[in-house]
Amino acid sequence: MNFEGMSGLFAPKISSKIISALIALCLVSGGVKGFEFINEKPSDKTDDGTVTDGTLQTEGDVTEEKKENFFSSDGAVTVSEEVSAGAVLVCDMNKLNIIAQKEKEKVINCGDASVFATALIVSRAIDSGKISETDYAVCPASAQKKPNYSLSSEVLSAGKKMMIKDILRCMIYQKGSSFAYTLAVHVSGSEESFVSEMNNLAGELKLTNTAFTNVCGSDDGVAKTTACDLAVLVRYFLNDERLKEMFSSSEKLTVQNSNNQSSVYLTVANDFFVTCCTESQAKVDGIEGGKTGFSGDEKWSVILFSKEGTEYLIITLGSNSPLSETLKLFTLYT
Repeated sequence: MNFEGMSGLFAPKISSKIISALIALCLVSGGVKGFEFINEKPSDKTDDGTVTDGTLQTEGDVTEEKKENFFSSDGAVTVSEEVSAGAVLVCDMNKLNIIAQKEKEKVINCGDASVFATALIVSRAIDSGKISETDYAVCPASAQKKPNYSLSSEVLSAGKKMMIKDILRCMIYQKGSSFAYTLAVHVSGSEESFVSEMNNLAGELKLTNTAFTNVCGSDDGVAKTTACDLAVLVRYFLNDERLKEMFSSSEKLTVQNSNNQSSVYLTVANDFFVTCCTESQAKVDGIEGGKTGFSGDEKWSVILFSKEGTEYLIITLGSNSPLSETLKLFTLYT
C-alpha cells in the first residue's frame, strides 16, 4: 500500500492524520528507508531486485504463458485419434516449439520417469564437487525394506558397492530401484532429503503439475507429472552433456560391484537398445536415444530423434506400443 492508494480509502481529514502518523512512525523506526518502504508500489521490485510488470506474484504462482516459455505451443496441432497413447508431445528441440500434442497437461503418475530428475541432481552434485564420479557408494540395507521397489539384485544389491559413475549409467541404462536409491542416500543422506531436492528442482523448472514422493517411481498414487512438465525436465536432462551421452549410448558397460569379501564384474547394456531397437535400427529410424518405463500400470516412452540437423523429442504416455506409436508420430509430424 502506498500513500496515494491509502488516501482514497478514507475521508480527506482522516487520511491526512493517518498519513502524518505513518510518516512520523517510519522516520523514527526506519528513517528514509522506512519511508520508502511504506510508499513503495507493489509493482516496483521483486525480492531479487528485478522489475516486474506490476502484478503481484506469490510463490508457485506460475501462469500458463510463463510456464510455456520453454516450449511454445503456437501452431501446435492436435494428434489424431490413430494414436492410442493417452498423452503425447512432439517437440522441436532446436526451436523449443511444440509441433503436435494430445492431452499434454493430463496429470498421470510420474512412475519411473522420475529417473530424469534423480540423474540431474546427481550430475549437479558431481559438477559442484559435492561428490566425485570415482567415489564408491554402498547400496543401503534399508533398500530391501522399500515396498514395490524393483531391486536390481543381479547388479547392485544391499551391501554391495559400486562407483558413482557406473551406478549413474546403470540407472539410465536399466530399470532398477537400487541404483536410484543408492545414489539418493549417498548424495543426500536419506531418500526423504533427496526427494525434497527433486521437488525443489521441479519448482526451479516451474513444473507446476509435478510432485515427487520417491526416487524410484514406485506408484503410490501421489507422485504425478504431465507430458508438458516431463518435456521441460527432459530438456534440462539432455542439456547435461554427461547425461545425454549416457541416454544416447548403446555401448555395453562392464561394472564391478563388491562387498567385504569379493568382487564381481558384470556387463550391463542399455535396455532401450536391447528391448526396443537395435543400434542399426535406431540409425535407420533417426533415433539418437531413448528410455521407456511405466507410469503406474501404463507404459511411457521418451525418445530423441534427429532429422536434417534438427532434434525432435517425442513423449508418449499411456501407450501399449510406445515405440511403434512414437515412430508413427515422427513420420506424421516432422
